[in-house]
Amino acid sequence: MRRYRTSIICCSIICICSLLCSIIIYFADYFSIVYDILIGIFASTFVVLITLLIEYFLAKKRIKALLLFHTNEYLLELANLIQMLVPNIQDNCKLDAMNIKSRASNEKDIFDTTSKLIKLYDTYLISDDGFYPFLRKSKRNLCVHHLRYYWAKLHMLPLHLNFLYLYNHNQCYRIGERLEEFSDEKLLERLKNFFSTTDNNSSIYMLFRQEHDNLAKNNTVKKVNEVDFNKCL
Repeated sequence: MRRYRTSIICCSIICICSLLCSIIIYFADYFSIVYDILIGIFASTFVVLITLLIEYFLAKKRIKALLLFHTNEYLLELANLIQMLVPNIQDNCKLDAMNIKSRASNEKDIFDTTSKLIKLYDTYLISDDGFYPFLRKSKRNLCVHHLRYYWAKLHMLPLHLNFLYLYNHNQCYRIGERLEEFSDEKLLERLKNFFSTTDNNSSIYMLFRQEHDNLAKNNTVKKVNEVDFNKCL
């Protein structure tokens, strides 16, 4: 998408310059081969500009559709992980980081689910061309940037849980790993960011869901059930 944006800017500059120069030559009553060349440059560049604009908007639409598709799949699988981590999510519950760590280190179901989440995220990264719109601060474009940002932060918890199982069951996996990135303090921090909600600060999950729903307003997607974390503090 960046190459389309850069090409559109370059073609626009060439179009404007060639058009202005041809107008100046026309009103100066100085017709020559230069005037014909400028008109030819303007016409050919204008056709290229129209083509680039079409490709730009198609690429923009494709990137949004792919992001929405992958995040929707991610949310559906994430709902399974939440039910595994906190089975009594709808009742009064208390987060127990050590219990979650113990279960994530030993339960194959949690490992399989986190592996699926990691695969979904990696699949999106491979297919992602980057999002580089002209109006970066428009509400719709900011929604895409925020969704990508919250997804990256949200993904740290599945990565951590996946690491706990691998570290506990694969001795070779311990070689070269940065253990400080997967410490108990980091796990507690990521669990609080994921689950906890306050009046002034929503959880990463809630922010991710909000941006996902904003992007999905004009698209047809399968509805993902809401998860209420207000009782899990």
